[in-house]
Amino acid sequence: MMTMKKVFSLFLVFALIMTASGTLGKNEPAAAAEAVVAELQAGDYESSDEVWDFLLGAEFPGAQGSFTRDQSAFQTGLSSAKVTGDFNGGGSYVALERYLTKRIVPADAVSLSFWVKTADAASIYLVLMDGTNQNHSQRLVLQPTTAWQKVTVNAFNTGSEYTHWGGANDGAWHPSLKKMTIKVARAGLRTGLKSGTAWFDDVRIKVTVPDLAIAQTQVGNVFAGASKGTFDVLTTGDTVTWQTYDAWGEPGSAGSAPVTGGKIRLEVPVQSDGYYRLKLSAYQAGALLKTTETTFATVPTFDLAAVTASPFGVQTHFAHSWNREMIPLVKYAGAKSVRDAMFWSEIELKKGIYTYNPKFTLYMEGLLENSIDPLMTFAFSNQFYDNFQTPYSAEAHAAYANYTKSVLNRFGGQIKWGEMWNEFNLPGFGGNGPAASQPDVYFSLMKAGYEAAKSVRPDLNVLGGATAGIPEEWLEDLFQLGGLNYMDTLSVHPYRYPDKPEGLLNEVASLNQLVKTYNNGQTKPIWFSEIGWPTQLDPRGVDEKTQAAYLIRTYVLGMAAGVEKMFWYDLMDDGTDKKYNEHNFGIIHNGGDPLGAYTPKPGYVALATAARQLTGASLTGQEIANGIYRYKFNKNQKTIHVLWSGTDTETNLTLKTNGPLVVTNMMGRTATYTPKDGEIYITASSEPLFIQGKIDKVIQGSKYTLKSEPYFTGDPVSVTLSVYKASSWNPLSARIQLQGAVQNIQASSVGTYPTVFQGIGEPGSYTATAELVVGGKKIGALKNTVVIKQSEELSAKHVLKEGSDFLRVRIDNTKPVDRRLTQIDWQVGGTTESETYNTVLPGFTDYTIDLPIPPLPAGTLTPHQLTVYLEDGTVLSLSGNLQNIAVASMTPIVNRTVQVDGPLDDVDDLPGIDLFAEGHSRVVPHNGPEDLSGNLWVTYDNDHLYLSAKIHDDLFSQTKTGDAIWSGDSIQFAISLGTPGEAAEWYEYGMALTPSGPELYRWMAMTGVLTGPVTNRQLQITRDETNKDTIYRLALPWTELSPIAPSDGMLSLSALVNENDGNGRKGWLEWGGGIGSTKQSKLFKPMLIGGAGAVSVSGVTLDKATLEMTAGDPAAALLAAVTPENAASKEVTWTTSDPNVATVNAGAVTPVGAGTATITVTTADGSFTASCVVTVAAATVIEPEAGTPAPTEVVEPEPSETPVPSGTPEPSGTPLPTGTPENGA
Repeated sequence: MMTMKKVFSLFLVFALIMTASGTLGKNEPAAAAEAVVAELQAGDYESSDEVWDFLLGAEFPGAQGSFTRDQSAFQTGLSSAKVTGDFNGGGSYVALERYLTKRIVPADAVSLSFWVKTADAASIYLVLMDGTNQNHSQRLVLQPTTAWQKVTVNAFNTGSEYTHWGGANDGAWHPSLKKMTIKVARAGLRTGLKSGTAWFDDVRIKVTVPDLAIAQTQVGNVFAGASKGTFDVLTTGDTVTWQTYDAWGEPGSAGSAPVTGGKIRLEVPVQSDGYYRLKLSAYQAGALLKTTETTFATVPTFDLAAVTASPFGVQTHFAHSWNREMIPLVKYAGAKSVRDAMFWSEIELKKGIYTYNPKFTLYMEGLLENSIDPLMTFAFSNQFYDNFQTPYSAEAHAAYANYTKSVLNRFGGQIKWGEMWNEFNLPGFGGNGPAASQPDVYFSLMKAGYEAAKSVRPDLNVLGGATAGIPEEWLEDLFQLGGLNYMDTLSVHPYRYPDKPEGLLNEVASLNQLVKTYNNGQTKPIWFSEIGWPTQLDPRGVDEKTQAAYLIRTYVLGMAAGVEKMFWYDLMDDGTDKKYNEHNFGIIHNGGDPLGAYTPKPGYVALATAARQLTGASLTGQEIANGIYRYKFNKNQKTIHVLWSGTDTETNLTLKTNGPLVVTNMMGRTATYTPKDGEIYITASSEPLFIQGKIDKVIQGSKYTLKSEPYFTGDPVSVTLSVYKASSWNPLSARIQLQGAVQNIQASSVGTYPTVFQGIGEPGSYTATAELVVGGKKIGALKNTVVIKQSEELSAKHVLKEGSDFLRVRIDNTKPVDRRLTQIDWQVGGTTESETYNTVLPGFTDYTIDLPIPPLPAGTLTPHQLTVYLEDGTVLSLSGNLQNIAVASMTPIVNRTVQVDGPLDDVDDLPGIDLFAEGHSRVVPHNGPEDLSGNLWVTYDNDHLYLSAKIHDDLFSQTKTGDAIWSGDSIQFAISLGTPGEAAEWYEYGMALTPSGPELYRWMAMTGVLTGPVTNRQLQITRDETNKDTIYRLALPWTELSPIAPSDGMLSLSALVNENDGNGRKGWLEWGGGIGSTKQSKLFKPMLIGGAGAVSVSGVTLDKATLEMTAGDPAAALLAAVTPENAASKEVTWTTSDPNVATVNAGAVTPVGAGTATITVTTADGSFTASCVVTVAAATVIEPEAGTPAPTEVVEPEPSETPVPSGTPEPSGTPLPTGTPENGA
């Protein structure tokens, strides 16, 4: 039955094609008064990188036609678009369509033009989509000529036969232009014709020029085979300046250029291939208009069509409507294959009938055109079977098999590999309904899909498993059922972020052994059909350089472990939320990213580098010793070594060789080194190096080192080259570089050679490099990470005192000199406050103050901004979010010390948390409280946070240790500062009774806190098999939760109990959220520290009421005592009434000048104080007697180079095992 909505849609299309008139609205796009207008090219049809979709007007079936790039006819350049349409079999139109994303048209369009040549069409139709997805269609009447003619459209929502549909559907034009469609319609052909041809060329769009915007000239700003980046820059300014930075933040090329007419074609040169960040600024008459940034990459050319086999693949989401215009970026990355899907629910739209719309066919055409092979994942549920749940019935499995056959029949040999489902072992993919992620259900589904695939494509490589992680118990159940007989390749998704990738070696070895156990001692090919490290800004993310390094290490480790193919998850960031992991897995930016659509992250260039180095290479050797990983490959009769430090520390190495070595870093930058006395010197780090040439031995140690100490922002930076062997007749020349500055050293003798660079203003890690040259030949290169620390640190946290909310601000003076606080400004929502101060911050001390938080909307995160001013001009700022939650809505944490090695008697009288009644079950299936239930108690004292739990579980199973304990019976809990959602970082712990005993593991932590096993705790876990109860008792020191403290008055917490009955993780029982399904602190529960049962503070005293001192005396200590002894919080703050007389820090009183000051100590809740009056006498000055000579000024000599004593032995180094000597370069 046709709905009215469908009838109306068809009527609109019919009106368009059959020339019915309908002008609805006359609002035309127009530039503002005196606005600058510039022209951009939106299409020239010169390259397949410029993606145009060809459509056959599917709503009126029957049309046939084609789109080709024709080099025999063109208006400009070397080719045009040739479009043919044949309507003898029916149909209404064929169309050429392009999405004009902001990377192409970054400003509001005011007119559009293109050239057309045809002898067959009297008119064509133009459809433009506006910013609301409203389509505006008009008929364009052509001149009666067969020559090229220019068509210009100045009004987008009017014209002959104008009509509109979709989006706002109001006939008004809403900026900006998102898509253009040129239709060759049967109704537009000359009289008597049922087919015709038209050529199109040189599409241009005029736009209103903004203050500053960048239009890409190459998709994603990735330039292959070029030594420059090219950009169309739009600006109302008269000058643009630019500066480039490489992946390590080193400044590169820079310049400026005049701008006329609102546009300039900017060519930015680079010295070598790699990743770059480009900063652009626009000026008008010397005044800054706007600054913007983007990223770009230059990579060597790479003939992907010539590649027949490659381990390098990426995950794409074209099935999720990604724009296929990014497909060329896969090609330039050197990835031969992609993993994608064709969703069952969108293919079988009518029961038993299979339809392939352009969403699927067009991306397959794009892959074929770019010589990229797809791994097709056959998934997910279908609306006609098993109530749209994960298919579990025989009927649904048979239907799944038929859908699989249909896809394979439709695309034939283009699909070489097919994967049966995706992560069936996860409830989110395999647990919807009775299927319950069970191995036996997956076995039936996989068997049906495998047999169907082989019936139509016996050559198809069928992948099975596709598991999240490597769940050995789940896989063992699958293998016991005979699952290995219904897969040609086993695929897994061994995610392990944010941990290092080296653990993959043991995981793959263990998996191989499991396969052999159920496959007659034989292995199966293993693929990583997903793996990746996201770069989100939370404890589970890694920075972009680390992602790049881990990408290369993962591919190399996988190749070494025998993994045939690996698909990095994924190509593009799935969104723009920088704090959400799913939005940050990509190696190119999202289409909506402020840095530009599809622009590269360093990981993209790392993939391009690895693919060019190792495609076609075979592993010939591997060595792991003293934390140094070295893998040896053979490619085209040449040896390539991939080398890095698995400890992520910088290690100086000596490479023993008799020939030159070509060293390429992970960004593709290459240098050639020639041995001196059979040695080349390099620095190994977490970032892999590709080294081509023969290496006889690797020795840990070097005759040359590059070192530095941490420095504060702004302070001069000293980088020291140490030379342990030198020659006066053949001296060493060293070129040392840091942040674009270069210093040259000549070393003719053994010694240390310091170089001093200008201070760096931003904290972080920077790379200093030293290129070593002897006798005109490069003998090596060293590097050192220079750490720049903030001279002062500002932090803030939401605390609760006596039922009121405060922002507790802490200022750390990390320098050894006194500073002075003069002002604090803060804004919470629409409320702005400011306070002036005259407070001395002694060196190496901190100052804390509580600022009141105004009333906030309930249940809403409200932004806050804080700015601190110091007398020396330093300005510190931070921002965040605050949420007020009523105390009555918080779960109390009672002040009570518990005995970890005792029974639960000490918490039995407390209500606790009923996980079954108050939590949410994600266990599939969950057979009631006898299957899994329990209670959790959270208490505290001044030293520890205590977690006690009694978990009832009918079957206990925990076979893992360390970071894998989550996959067995265990408890995970997460804790953050303040109320839920405020914290950008938090802690996540897990505790389990493992085969090695009770373990506590930390997966996530605040910045500066290490993840991994935690031994600073008291932990007891026992299993009562008779009653089927597991008892957990944990005392976790507050120091392991810093900066969370009991004096905060609150925190946020979430907890879950993992369930495993011996055949893999079934799910979890969760109180709160933000751990199991997603990592989000906003899903935690608010907790009141010092709830029912807390012991309140009753007072504070000082050991002295008065204190007499003399200026210049050493500090004297005041001791504060908070009562009672078991008070909920014993934290206090100290203040002085006059810092010119005396200052105080943690009770230490320092006399400054003559006078009287009152030192006050205040309890954390602000309710009690005690004071001491300090009297400071002036220092006594002794005048010299007459005739006493004045002191003589001593002038210190300037520091000079301090040579290492000639007798100092050079580092001997630790040789790494080399195995069998190589027999060639």
